[in-house]
Amino acid sequence: MCCSGVNRIDLTFCRPNGPDDEQLACHVAFVATETLPGEERLDKWVGAIEWSTATEANKSGYRLLPLNRVLDTFETVRNSLLEQLPESPYSTHDEREATTLRGLLSSGRHVYRCR
Repeated sequence: MCCSGVNRIDLTFCRPNGPDDEQLACHVAFVATETLPGEERLDKWVGAIEWSTATEANKSGYRLLPLNRVLDTFETVRNSLLEQLPESPYSTHDEREATTLRGLLSSGRHVYRCR
């Protein structure tokens, strides 16, 4: 489980021995994601869903997480992402303020000078 760059949480599921059928493995990982964190969290917060063998995960340096801790860990990561978001959406900001700031920054003038 890790954060991607777009306020999403990427999940990688592991098994001791990888399944022979990659399509089945992807389906199992998707169903596990839909079941453990839930469909709403899947739609809003989950980015990539991948699967790997435990051997591949260990080689990559991943620390394996037991399934019974997935939901609590997912919520902790989600709350961390929420804490980093601004208090109000950008769409609610006054466009005149943004235009003025862009104008000052693009004018080449130094707004704050060292004294």
